[in-house]
Amino acid sequence: MPPTSTATQGNMEAIMAEFARQQQQMASNTGSSMFNSLAAGAAAAHQQQQTINSFSVVVGLLSVHLANLKIEHDIRASFSPANSRATYENRVYKEFFNLTISPQRSFILFSAKDAGSMLRLDQLGDVQRLDQEFMSVLRKQDSSSGTNGCDPLCNLNVPFQLISGEATTDEKNGLLLDYPTSIYHGNKLFVGMNMIGAQLTKNGEVFASNNSRIVSVKTIILWYFSRADTTELKSRLRKATLELFESAKQGKRLKYVDFQIFGDEIANSEMVRGAIEAQFLCLLALCCCLCSLHSPFITR
Repeated sequence: MPPTSTATQGNMEAIMAEFARQQQQMASNTGSSMFNSLAAGAAAAHQQQQTINSFSVVVGLLSVHLANLKIEHDIRASFSPANSRATYENRVYKEFFNLTISPQRSFILFSAKDAGSMLRLDQLGDVQRLDQEFMSVLRKQDSSSGTNGCDPLCNLNVPFQLISGEATTDEKNGLLLDYPTSIYHGNKLFVGMNMIGAQLTKNGEVFASNNSRIVSVKTIILWYFSRADTTELKSRLRKATLELFESAKQGKRLKYVDFQIFGDEIANSEMVRGAIEAQFLCLLALCCCLCSLHSPFITR
């Protein structure tokens, strides 16, 4: 066969192959165009349904991690990872006091209603009454274990109790009231953990009337400890602390003193309350978002 015929035949085959490729591409594009046209038509005909479906898919994907959700009621456990230094210190603390479960702790801050010193008879009397009332709850024995609720730290506030008891009597010869360490019957007594905002006399002078170097104390703080080994102890402390918390907000429980109480049970209660309120606010925001998406379709 002549060379020109062979070249012509090769060119024809290349042209035919290119034509077939173009036809195949056109058919593929036509199929894609038809699918896109059908999808666009369906989306345009059902705009509200498509919006809801898209939103549901996104919410579903973002909610996958909730499968491993753990509800925690202890605020201290929520902020302390298992391998943190705080967790190690807490474990040593429990071993030292022979505890199996972390205890519940709370403290009460007392301040005079007239913004004066707390080292006055009426103010000290109010503090003593509330302290005795709260400790009577913590000292109750657990029915299953027979241990006191505050054991082994029932005497945390003994420095204040000794000083207030001595200060409210006529004879004060055994007490030299000073800050942060007082002298009680010849023994040093640290009172820094129970007094805040102490103002001392100049040059260490001692008031002869009350045998004291302290001019005034703005705030008295008392510390409380309760075991959490049983449900009975936890519920007892929870009831007492929440009752005092509500009384503190009203400010009518004591005549001469205002007080504030803080503690684990109050923090846990506020944590749960905040979580419930957050869910309500998120639901409200979701409804507003859906309404804003739905309103353009209504106007059309």
